Amino acid sequence: MNKIVVFLLLISCVLKSQNIHFPALEKEIIHNNQLGKHDQSQKVLLEILDNKNITLKDEVSVNFLLASTFRSLNDYPTTVKYLEKSMELAKDLTETEDSLRMHIKSEMAFNYFDHHKYAESDRIMQDIIKLNFRNLDPVDKAYIIMQIAYLKYLKKDFSVSERMYEESLSILKQVSPCNQPVVLVKKMQLYGELNKMDSVSNIYERCVAIAGQCSILKYKIYATEELLEIYKKRENAAKVFQYVKILDSLRNIDNREAKLSKMQIDNQKDLKKEDVEEEEGFFWKSILLEVSAVCLLIAGFIFYRKSRKYKKEKSDMSANLQEIQENQVPVYENHAEGQIDTDLHENKLTDRQKELLELMAKGLSNKEIAEKLFISENTVKYHIKNIYLALGLKDRKELFLKIASKNK
Repeated sequence: MNKIVVFLLLISCVLKSQNIHFPALEKEIIHNNQLGKHDQSQKVLLEILDNKNITLKDEVSVNFLLASTFRSLNDYPTTVKYLEKSMELAKDLTETEDSLRMHIKSEMAFNYFDHHKYAESDRIMQDIIKLNFRNLDPVDKAYIIMQIAYLKYLKKDFSVSERMYEESLSILKQVSPCNQPVVLVKKMQLYGELNKMDSVSNIYERCVAIAGQCSILKYKIYATEELLEIYKKRENAAKVFQYVKILDSLRNIDNREAKLSKMQIDNQKDLKKEDVEEEEGFFWKSILLEVSAVCLLIAGFIFYRKSRKYKKEKSDMSANLQEIQENQVPVYENHAEGQIDTDLHENKLTDRQKELLELMAKGLSNKEIAEKLFISENTVKYHIKNIYLALGLKDRKELFLKIASKNK
């Protein structure tokens, strides 16, 4: 028995001393994230970081992949923490590893862009353009071009925006066809602004087809969210009702919020680590596995109780939507009065978060907001938490105090 234990320990040491094959690891993490297995990606990456024999380059790469994993879940604060950590470590890399630094730099630009910090994103992208996209991955190049096209769209330069979207798509068709919906959804938004609804519908069907072929559920959700916003702006009650039901079904399958909540519990332990723990023996690891199993059982019980509450909320929402359709009540209203000072949210919040903030300022409860926006109350709470984080607030009391001070 002792000989077997010694042999296993020797094998473990040999495996740990080997360098990580980053391209294969990155491919595995991207695949997991596309399938919605973000918790599995996190587990693999954190286990690698626990290895004391990890090289500097591999440590940079793993932190970068953790950032990418959380960015795909729209958890921007955690994404920034991992990106900043990887950028700090990358300073000590050699010049021959410049492609990894460029990869991290482009990811930071993407994260700022997703968080609507367009000035910061554009500053990084212009630096990359000045280097003529040197050592930049083709997929990253396509996304950089797409983001610049979106900035042109915001400036109403629609013809240039459309041309650049096509340039980005031509790259993705060759090197990453499954990721075309990232750009196609932006084209949907552009054609919606130009009132080309036939083109909008065609692009949506194309996104759904690609997402189905590639088994990437998040792209179906992304495209449906954008189509729903387009119909809301056009005040098309029937279409809004139709796509609210589709979106709710997709989100229920994805269950992204539940996964993020579980991952955050595990992730807090890693972010607070200041020193690497001493390597544990074989028997201590078996004890740790048993404790983890108990924690998972507890987490499963908590999730079960929350899921019952969510099913009831979903049932109530479906009943309300049915009543709206039967009485032909408009499901979208654009309130022009009672909006809070835009200084509170300019360039800090997403469009969805701004919409919630306006309703909070009008005194609506979480349940009333959920009913008005056709989302679950848990989703409302999740958005409010991110609003407080972005604005540096603790609760509604601080929000109303801030509004009151702005109105004096």
